[in-house]
Amino acid sequence: MSQPCTIQKCERTSRAVCDCCNQNLCLQHLHEHNELLVTQLNPFIDTLNSLGERLNIYDFHGKVRDGHQALEQWRTECHQTIDFFFEQKQKELQHLVTMKIEKQQEKILDIRTKLSKFTREQEVTQRDLNNLSATINRLERDISKIEQVTLSIHSSPLEIDDTIVQIRETNVQPFDASIFSSIRRTVTYPRGSWYSLTSNDQFLLLHQVPNLCLLDTTLSKVKEIIWLHGTLYDMCWSSTLDRFLLLTNDNLFLVGENLLSIDLVQTLPKQKWFSCTCSHEYLYLSTEEWGSSIVQIGLSSPMMIIKEWKSPETCAADEFIESIVYNNGTLVLSIRNRTKKTIRVDLRSTKTFHQIWSFVLHTNYDKTTALRCCSIESNEWLIPDLHGNHLLHVSADGKLIQRITYQPTPYRINQFTSDILAIATETYDDILYDIKWQREITSSLDLANSFIFTSKRKETYSCVLPTTQSTDTTLPDYILNTELESFFQNLHSQAATTCTYRLDPYWTYELCHGMHIRQYHETKVAGKKTMHQEYFLGYYHAASQEKLVNDQDQAVTRILYKTFDNREMPMLEVRYTHGTNCDLNSDSPRETVVLYMCHENGRNGIMSIQEVSSCHYEIVIASPQLCKISAFNLVEPSQYKINCYPHENVGRRPRNLARLEHEHESSIRKSGSAQFTMTNADGTTFIISYQYSNEADVKEMPDNTNSDTSHTVTPSTSSEPENKSPEIVHQEFLQKFLTGEECLTSGSDWWQYEICYGKHVIQFHEENEQRTSILLGLWNREKHIEWIHSNSDKRSNQNNQERQYVSLYYTDGDVCELTNDRRVVEIKLKCAKKHDKSLIATMYLVEPQTCSYVLGVESPVFCDLIDNVDEHGIPDPEKLFERDEET
Repeated sequence: MSQPCTIQKCERTSRAVCDCCNQNLCLQHLHEHNELLVTQLNPFIDTLNSLGERLNIYDFHGKVRDGHQALEQWRTECHQTIDFFFEQKQKELQHLVTMKIEKQQEKILDIRTKLSKFTREQEVTQRDLNNLSATINRLERDISKIEQVTLSIHSSPLEIDDTIVQIRETNVQPFDASIFSSIRRTVTYPRGSWYSLTSNDQFLLLHQVPNLCLLDTTLSKVKEIIWLHGTLYDMCWSSTLDRFLLLTNDNLFLVGENLLSIDLVQTLPKQKWFSCTCSHEYLYLSTEEWGSSIVQIGLSSPMMIIKEWKSPETCAADEFIESIVYNNGTLVLSIRNRTKKTIRVDLRSTKTFHQIWSFVLHTNYDKTTALRCCSIESNEWLIPDLHGNHLLHVSADGKLIQRITYQPTPYRINQFTSDILAIATETYDDILYDIKWQREITSSLDLANSFIFTSKRKETYSCVLPTTQSTDTTLPDYILNTELESFFQNLHSQAATTCTYRLDPYWTYELCHGMHIRQYHETKVAGKKTMHQEYFLGYYHAASQEKLVNDQDQAVTRILYKTFDNREMPMLEVRYTHGTNCDLNSDSPRETVVLYMCHENGRNGIMSIQEVSSCHYEIVIASPQLCKISAFNLVEPSQYKINCYPHENVGRRPRNLARLEHEHESSIRKSGSAQFTMTNADGTTFIISYQYSNEADVKEMPDNTNSDTSHTVTPSTSSEPENKSPEIVHQEFLQKFLTGEECLTSGSDWWQYEICYGKHVIQFHEENEQRTSILLGLWNREKHIEWIHSNSDKRSNQNNQERQYVSLYYTDGDVCELTNDRRVVEIKLKCAKKHDKSLIATMYLVEPQTCSYVLGVESPVFCDLIDNVDEHGIPDPEKLFERDEET
């Protein structure tokens, strides 16, 4: 059915719908509407014409002519300098020859005078004749020497460095230091983050532990990924590769602009790196050592070292290059001097490495965080002055232009956009504040520290901020090796008899301190161990450890600070190298970094293990011995209390805050659950699933409850009913479970497990409303009977205390890629006699053979099953519930 034209007072039928405004228009108004849209192009045309006219009248010929004149003047002055030098050398040559001849002529004249005197006086002695003969002989020898001398001119070719004449775009307006008077936005570095940052023309890249974060030009976070590849020493951007380059102490990584790819550069030699920067053609890296070196690497594939500059050309033996920055054919080096305790900034040519200028910071340099300079307009520089909390504005020829006060202490500067400078500063995140919502004001408030806050609901509160005291929170970066001797002696002396193990569902990890690290998988058949796979992740070699010395030439070890369990922890690094070759990493040997952290009850156990890059691993060890060294003790952060008092007619705390806290507590009570794994000494891995309880539930539990083993397996449907005795609760749950009405599920980690009695057992993972599942087995009564008769020891037996469980065999699961057989699983429903009121249970998973599992559930619920099974070991629900009814 046709629609009328939407234009008011138009009675014509619409002929079309406008795509722009979605209006029904008749033919006439459609043309008018189109003409109106076309007329809106006119301002764009006018603006474009104006811009084109501005380009047409721009006197670029004059700009080029002025440049030609400047070059011509430079050439004329250079020629004049060469001509003057040439004339000076001509005069020097002529003077050299003339002086020798004139000296001999004076001698000849002197001898002639004497001869004339003897002839005129007609009197001469034999002695006079002998003297004349000797003098003439000497003169003859001297003249012979002069005749034999040839003059050679040694001249070096005139070398003209490209930096002698530089063509730059200059900004008429000088650098405006007033931009530092206001901070556009502050982005917090959590403790444990690294100060490195870099940018391209769209994004700023920085580290916020444990993630790499991309910020746009509004400084809003657009993407983040977890960083698992070690300490970030530096980072830079390459427009040629269109990648971020991230530098750790051992490796260089290429990271895509969208953070979707992280690739390890395989062609660099094994070296301790510290800083990086890029030109259009080359990557420059500095080494972490006193008397640092700088290498030049081509950006074309493969990335190989082209040139290397070493000490003393780079710096002295007692100096360390802590950052390098490229700009317009030059490198700025920030150089720390450990003898003078100072730092200087050198500008060097990338072609000759000659020093163009040097700028010394006249201050004692005692900071441990490396500074990084930044190039700005007209090849000028901003240099952080760590001691005086200043930014130094330095000209292109190395002269101080101005000193800009900046708080807090600036460390690293990056020119993000033409009007945005990103400055990494000293952070103070070691102070915690706790807000206390008081009922009423009981005394006069401290007006100097009192502030009024209003919520969105117009609820008003007066809050008194505490007076904080500045404390020295400087943490040590190094420790003397002599302080670590007793730790290593104690640890390594136990290695021969004690090793640390970590058992995952498939792999077992063995760390023998001071010896080796091994990763293996065992298959157990008929009580015997058969090794299936084995890799050595590294061996301990004293020569492979980092060798460092302090300013007094004492051997020291670096203290690493890493975030573990949401806290920054000081850690001790020990390297294990030369492990089994890795075919994924160019057949290079596996390596592992072991990080020891203080833990009073740790027993040197493995807290975590991860593969940070292909065949490079990181293991965290909880060590009680390390706690005896003060440098590795955890420093508790300062805590202060903020007291907030409600004004009239408002609640003790804001309503929205109270609602959020209530929802959080409710979500924990209803669905809060978690999972972790435990491993016994015999290799059995338990997957423990537990639920949170409120305080009232905990108080009602009897004293003899073992909290270490009381973890719940979550039913798939309803929770425990209220106001019912434990026996009724157990009976109702067991009835639903054995009839298939309710399944048992466990786990909130990656893999979860579901047991549906008489149906199936699956392993699954859910993410983004999608489920990935693996079928471990289906229930088949006949196959179970066949299996139970072949394995009589699996039958439950109430007279055998070691066989207080019911075993059920599920077969025909998904095909296993390693064996090409279908998966099978034995379900053990074991009686665990406890006195709890709730459905407390423990679930564990074991893989004794590849793709052949044992999934056990221990609970008081299953105690009655032992006496109520048929001859095939299968629970008999009728017998079970008939007995319960009689009871």
